[in-house]
Amino acid sequence: MIVAALHDEGQDNPQPRAQVDLAAKEAIATKTIADFANSSSCRTFAAFHVSMDFLAKVPSEWENYASFQSSQHVI
Repeated sequence: MIVAALHDEGQDNPQPRAQVDLAAKEAIATKTIADFANSSSCRTFAAFHVSMDFLAKVPSEWENYASFQSSQHVI
């Protein structure tokens, strides 16, 4: 789940974009948002003053939470 991914330490100098092996196209289809989130992602939420509490919920239910709805207006 995403909450667990946010506890993973990010890189000190992350790539500006996700690095994807185009030869492994099938692997891309199995990725989830948790594969692209880590503790460094928290800085982005903080910079935009977006609450992260909805991330502890099941993604299919995010639209039910005010914090998610307000984050959509920021992004």
